[in-house]
Amino acid sequence: MFVLFTTRYRRIYVTLADTVRTDGKIRRKHVASIGSIAIGADQATAMRDRVRLWRAVHKTLAALQLEHEAASRIMGAVHARALMPTPDQIGSVERWEAEQRLSRLEGSRHNTGKMIEAYERTIPR
Repeated sequence: MFVLFTTRYRRIYVTLADTVRTDGKIRRKHVASIGSIAIGADQATAMRDRVRLWRAVHKTLAALQLEHEAASRIMGAVHARALMPTPDQIGSVERWEAEQRLSRLEGSRHNTGKMIEAYERTIPR
């Protein structure tokens, strides 16, 4: 099993593939799409992409239940192109994601309250 890195649309896509022999010919077999990272993005976007990619790497490898040696080889290949984030970097991305979710929830609560008020005004009492 090996890792493919494909560059398209200013992103690097990470894919797992394996080789199989079909009718005497060696073919590449798609195993899993792991994720992607942006090329030339600002530092914050690049960090979020790396954290998300590594979450996907760990999740995919766990689902495939590969031997330790194969999983280590795959992680090494991904690490060569997208460094594994440190715990501090992961924590800052998780805080940012939580802030974004909270902001969306607060916005929807505010909008929902306005809609309720508008409906209450239209209902005669």
